[in-house]
Amino acid sequence: MIEYIAANVALPAIKSLYIPPPEAAESKNGEFGVMTLEDGTVGLVYLLLSDTLAAIQSKEIAEGVVGKNPADIALAVEGGNEIDKALAMGAFNAISQFIFSRSGYELDFTTNALDEIEFSTTDRVGMVGFFPPLVQRLRERSIPLTVLELKEELVTVEENFEVTLNPDRLFECNKIICTATTLLNSSIDFLLGKCDPAAEIAVIGPTAGFLPDVLFKQGVDLVGGSKIPDSNRFIENCKKDQKWGETARKYCLTKQNYPGYKALIERIVR
Repeated sequence: MIEYIAANVALPAIKSLYIPPPEAAESKNGEFGVMTLEDGTVGLVYLLLSDTLAAIQSKEIAEGVVGKNPADIALAVEGGNEIDKALAMGAFNAISQFIFSRSGYELDFTTNALDEIEFSTTDRVGMVGFFPPLVQRLRERSIPLTVLELKEELVTVEENFEVTLNPDRLFECNKIICTATTLLNSSIDFLLGKCDPAAEIAVIGPTAGFLPDVLFKQGVDLVGGSKIPDSNRFIENCKKDQKWGETARKYCLTKQNYPGYKALIERIVR
């Protein structure tokens, strides 16, 4: 997909890469770096997998991507280390946001991805990653919920609520919410293979700002990402450890309403 885009669309070069300081790791504003293209388009870079945030502090790493074609950085995901993968995801997010914008595709900012999925007490909801507001809503409504975790100390079994280490439990769930960081740690294919093909699946998170074609092909029904309209305002909020607010706009993509990346590119080149 990236090679096709690079061959057909003139992509702006990378203008800058903002990396939060190591001490920001304790807050949400330490989770993400900001890759900005020459035209102002932003791709978010997730930094809290393993030691990525600490390792990426090197000035040479940030300077090394400036002026590069984002497609070259995105393609480095193949066989790359954790830093390469984080930067590749940020570059792919930036490329994707550029394609959305240049093609005139109207992102749906009015629909909250989590509100798009209807839940009832007859459902069993699976969750990969922890979405606190949704967990609270589901528990208040006594909707059965299974959360997949990696930390053994978090395992819990209560009425209508379970935290488990066993990914096979996802097959029992008919609606599944999955964090976008599963693309970075390469667990997404494994996890989708554990889901019932009939299940309704959503992949959600700030780093889900990418073209969703591959996920839709693999059975995902909905992707919820974030668009950063102004990189400077967003970075200032991060530096001040403030809530993102209007500096990050959530949007929702559904399989039914998405035309595909080649159709978007045709709008740009025609």
